[in-house]
Order: sequence, then C-alpha cells, then structure tokens
Amino acid sequence: MTIQVLIEPNAAVCQSAQIALAASEFADDKDGTESTLLIRLTIGTGNIFHPNTQMHIIPPTGLHDFDPKIQQEMFVSIGANNLFEEKSRVTFDLSDIPFEKHSEEKSSMPLLGSYNQILASSHVRCTSIGNANIFHAKCNIAADEIKNGNIFQAYSLLHRKHSANIKLQDKVVYNVEDCAISKIRKHSNGIQKNIREGSLLLRATRNIILQHHHLMTCKTELESTNFNL
Repeated sequence: MTIQVLIEPNAAVCQSAQIALAASEFADDKDGTESTLLIRLTIGTGNIFHPNTQMHIIPPTGLHDFDPKIQQEMFVSIGANNLFEEKSRVTFDLSDIPFEKHSEEKSSMPLLGSYNQILASSHVRCTSIGNANIFHAKCNIAADEIKNGNIFQAYSLLHRKHSANIKLQDKVVYNVEDCAISKIRKHSNGIQKNIREGSLLLRATRNIILQHHHLMTCKTELESTNFNL
C-alpha cells in the first residue's frame, strides 16, 4: 500500500514529520499479497506540522473483495489551519469502515476538520475529528469520533475500550483521570473561542517554522511504513 500526500499552498509540513499507513494492520488478500490500495491524502492550506509530529492512517477493511492486480484509490483530507506541535501523534483508525471504491476526488473522506490544536506530545486515536478542538500537552485520547469545539485537559487519558459507550459531545471541557471521563464545564462559544486561540498560535509559529526548518514538497508519495501504535 502507498500513501500519496498533497500539501496545499500555505501549509507547512516539516520534513521530520511522519505521515504513514499502519502497515502492521493492513487487510491483505487471502494469498498473502498486499493490496494495491493508494490513499491520496490532501493536507489543506494553513496547516502547520512541527518537527517530529506523526500522522498515521489505518486503512479500511474489505480490500480482499477487490482484484489485487488493480490499484484501488481512496481520497481522504485534512482541513485548514490545524496545528500539530512537537511529538504529537494522530492516528485515524478506519479499520472498522468497509472500503468503498472512490473514483473521484470530490468523494474525499474528511479525517480532520479545521482549526484543531494537537499540542506537544499529545496522542489522539479516532475515526475522525471535527473542528476547533484543543488537545492539551500529553493527553492520550482514544475514541470513535470527536466532534467540535472541545478541550481535553493536559494529561487526560482515555482508552478506546473505555470509550465505547461514551458519546463525546460538542463544546465541552473534558478531564479524564484513570479512564473516567468528566465534564468540567460546558465550553460556551467553544468553536469561536478555540478558533481565535488557534489563529494566534498559528501566526506566532508560522514564521519560525518557515525560517528554521526544512519542509516537505507540495506533493510526495510515501511507501507504507511500519510503526508501533
């Protein structure tokens, strides 16, 4: 499997950032031959990937139903103006989503919305993330879907097996201790507030990244990479 990354203008992705497929969890065909799936990932304008950030995609299931000699394509996208700080990791787990043939880019699946902040050393694993969420430093959140305008406090910890029956809401400040999630308070106007804060951080860091770090080119094709989740 291969992932092809298209970086739109005004997005800054440091070369040390890792964007990869979860090779250890591929749904290969029955005779052991790896599927020829090509995932086309578009990173929207204004995104900033600091050094040593990680973005992993676990592909969907059902690939063995297609002819392995014919390359299948899947279009996925990252919205605009998201901030990924040092050593943050986001894993989009699509393994529970049946693969459907996508023949046109307009059918792109959004993995991440816009104006999200994935702050230093935070780890997030889910199927998708909406808009204007803040994941504070060293939080570790695993859930099916994360919606809009939320804040996850620093060092929050939520394993996916504990989140199966939890439906995360919109515009809430969450704290998670020992996998027990608690709502500190409603985050009124959370989307607007988080967008304002994210815009300030993006402006503050953009020039530093552009001046002091080597960036990925606008279009790059990466072979699948093994990694530990």
